[in-house]
Amino acid sequence: MKQLSVGGHVIRLKQCVDLHSWDDVHELKIYEIDGSEYELHLVDDHIMIVRDTKVLHGFKTIEEALKWYDTIGGDNN
Repeated sequence: MKQLSVGGHVIRLKQCVDLHSWDDVHELKIYEIDGSEYELHLVDDHIMIVRDTKVLHGFKTIEEALKWYDTIGGDNN
């Protein structure tokens, strides 16, 4: 998925990174949200909103993450 429209937001794939653990390789997918400085990070079943390399919150679904993004005012903060 390179670009996705969810709940009026456009998330666009910025980067894929392989994360190596002791016994497995996990893929980190980094998406920009609406072209802002907020990012959506997906690793396995973990979904996080990140800003300035800091994890702000974790979620179970992309939809929950974008609803939370709306409550903080998106890129207005």
